[in-house]
Amino acid sequence: MTWIWLRGLGRESAHWGGLPRKVEQATGDKVIALDMPGVGRKRDQRCPLRMDAVVRQLRQETAGLDNIKILAMSLGGSVALNWAASDARVKQVVLVNSSSKLSFFTKRLRFIPAVRMLSSYLSKNSHEERERKVLATLSNNSRASAQVNSLWAEVARRRPVALTQVFRQIALAGFSRLPTPSQMVHCSVQVFASRNDRLVSADCSRKLADYYQCSLVTHPEAGHELALDDPDWLLNQIKSFSVSGAITPAGC
Repeated sequence: MTWIWLRGLGRESAHWGGLPRKVEQATGDKVIALDMPGVGRKRDQRCPLRMDAVVRQLRQETAGLDNIKILAMSLGGSVALNWAASDARVKQVVLVNSSSKLSFFTKRLRFIPAVRMLSSYLSKNSHEERERKVLATLSNNSRASAQVNSLWAEVARRRPVALTQVFRQIALAGFSRLPTPSQMVHCSVQVFASRNDRLVSADCSRKLADYYQCSLVTHPEAGHELALDDPDWLLNQIKSFSVSGAITPAGC
């Protein structure tokens, strides 16, 4: 099996840090972190407003793979679900702090934290200060945030993300459809949520879990950046999901 990892709003594959390698060592699975259009190595591409265009590109990038598992954070969850619904190669989907049209927009993207994060793209402060403000919104682990601040600032310096791309990503998620459970019968789904996520309400994850009749596992303290706040917890959850294979397929 091969893991495909997708990031969320305005974030790129470098923001995973060393977690992909740890998962490879712990599970024996290969992990490939892909960038969404408009960020990272694809920052020069304009983010499409149609989900099928994004999915088509990701399918082309993984054309040589069989039996795919997808782990997706936040916005990446919408992409992962639509990808899985149209691709029988996708056998498992893990959603982390994701949302959907099942929830009100004010819960999918809480206004004040969202404004704070988006304003960082317009700030004339240093990259370090801008990323510090972003991390203050996304993370509840001050020690972990301090450790990655310089690294994330360097990522922003080397591969800056345009605010227009971020708004296009928001529109992409807003316009995307939610696959029905019957479209996901070939695919196991697991939902993880941070109870203290200040950017996206954990209730969004609960509604997704209810909709797909799958289990919901919540972290009691982490923020939206669960992979940063408690990577060992997420690693252990992924290991359990990979080994058990006992999650009921969506809709069953």
